[in-house]
Amino acid sequence: MDYALALFAMWVAGFGLISSILWMRTGKKKNGSKLSFYPFAIVFRLGVSIKPSPSSRFARRISWLFVLLMIASMTFFYIEIIYAAYLKYFAPVKKSVAALTPLIPGVTIAWRDVPLILAAIGIGVLFHETAHALAARIEGVKVKNAGLALLAFIPAAFVEVDENDIAKASLSTKAKIFSAGVAVNVLLALLVMPFIGLFSSGVLILSVDPGSPAGMAGLMPGDVIVKVNGVYVKDVKSLSDELIKLGFKDPNRVVELTLTILRDGDEVNLRVIKPEGHTLLGVTVTTMLTGLGPFLYAVWLINLALALVNAAPLFITDGGQLVREVMVRIAGRAGLMLSTGIQVSTLILVLSLLGITRIVIPH
Repeated sequence: MDYALALFAMWVAGFGLISSILWMRTGKKKNGSKLSFYPFAIVFRLGVSIKPSPSSRFARRISWLFVLLMIASMTFFYIEIIYAAYLKYFAPVKKSVAALTPLIPGVTIAWRDVPLILAAIGIGVLFHETAHALAARIEGVKVKNAGLALLAFIPAAFVEVDENDIAKASLSTKAKIFSAGVAVNVLLALLVMPFIGLFSSGVLILSVDPGSPAGMAGLMPGDVIVKVNGVYVKDVKSLSDELIKLGFKDPNRVVELTLTILRDGDEVNLRVIKPEGHTLLGVTVTTMLTGLGPFLYAVWLINLALALVNAAPLFITDGGQLVREVMVRIAGRAGLMLSTGIQVSTLILVLSLLGITRIVIPH
């Protein structure tokens, strides 16, 4: 364990200990304080409320888009974890894929990327909770309070809707409110995505397969490919296009080419030979980013992750609340049991696929 990681572990442990002590001393007091303490969490309630103000029929119809995006996100979540489970447990050549990766500075995220990730999380949760509040206002449900929180080292936000209003609300109203946060995270990710390419500056190599054409040529993780036979490549797609033009995908051809890479700030030319029977360069790559690119990439990545995690039917997520409401409406008490079964099964599947995967911000 390096020095920085040890300090981080001490911070989390100290934060948890102090917040737990404060929680035990103040957690049961009803003194109207805006600041509250919980184990590993500090919560600050802003003391603001939003009165219900039902909007036009058009706004209510548009809010059905939230529900569609929630359903799409939940479907994509299940596709991803089922495919990951297939690769890990049933594929002829088994491969472990982490369906969920915890944020651990120095382990799953590089220290230099921590500020970007935390800023992206702050933006994502702020938009997420604001969307819940606005959807509640549109649907005539009162928001009692809103606030900010710090979960060990992760920024968070929340809104508190009126329990009586939400209990009396129709299923469609609940669906729109529960879906709003996920939908806005999806829309924000889609909005940011086209601008990331404006800051691309090459192709970053993340890993190299031993014995592959790339490995035999001497390519290394951390190299940045900038040219193929003298032709500039600025992103993964342009690299793939150039390799296809040169016949790299043809297993019956021997292809020789020159890759110009940046290594420790210097340009290096490497000769790559693809023998017959090969169709891959043998590298895992991502687009190298400069300027605002890394921040936009972090915003895209975190909002996509927030959407998928919150769409998952788990006990504390928006997707879990939506599934429970739908099941109860359809089958009553039996629906509640079915909803619990779905959430337990999903949680077990996710935990079985939990793993440590490096989250790379390419810059």
